[in-house]
Amino acid sequence: MWMAETRDRLAWNRTRAVLAQLYNVNRDPKKGKPIDPEQFSPWDDAAEGTAPPPTDAERELLQQTFPKH
Repeated sequence: MWMAETRDRLAWNRTRAVLAQLYNVNRDPKKGKPIDPEQFSPWDDAAEGTAPPPTDAERELLQQTFPKH
């Protein structure tokens, strides 16, 4: 599922760049400012942030699952 989301995001990156370019080329410079392609993003990337660090129990489980050689 992660690869599918990555592929979707890559496609949207291209799409929103084209949309922003079309908007900026056709806008009236006296009435509006150019827009950033990020404004066309369907995801709220600011809300995602980073994952919290693993707890001690999760770290122990990972060490048991993937022992060092």
